[in-house]
Amino acid sequence: FVNAGDGWEAIDKKNNKWNFHASHSDQGLMYYYTKYMTQDVSIAISDRLQNWMPSDGQLPQKVSEVKGELAKYSPKPAAYQHFCDAEPNSASMYCYPPYRDVCHFMGSNKPWQLGVGVKFMKNTNTHGKSAPYRLW
Repeated sequence: FVNAGDGWEAIDKKNNKWNFHASHSDQGLMYYYTKYMTQDVSIAISDRLQNWMPSDGQLPQKVSEVKGELAKYSPKPAAYQHFCDAEPNSASMYCYPPYRDVCHFMGSNKPWQLGVGVKFMKNTNTHGKSAPYRLW
């Protein structure tokens, strides 16, 4: 990976150093195994889907990159996160599938620690109504 000069890609940056989030842990192991050992992987980066396959050389070859492909398989969210329904023109990565299809609780903002009264735990829609998420 590093010696071959290959790199990794995120939503807003690219790099050829092994220093992405959790590169030393499960994400790094899964990335290395699927992209460099099996050389058969699809990687979602925001609303882009990259497909990688083996090549004649030591590095895998990107065979396609499609934008918006996952959206047709993703239903409308039961509950919006990160104000994705309120600000569609300034949408973050969390507003695209597959990120919008899961609820990722970070740090100490877990509902079992805080309860369902916190602001991000509300289901809002374009009509301004809200209701608590149902997580079970």
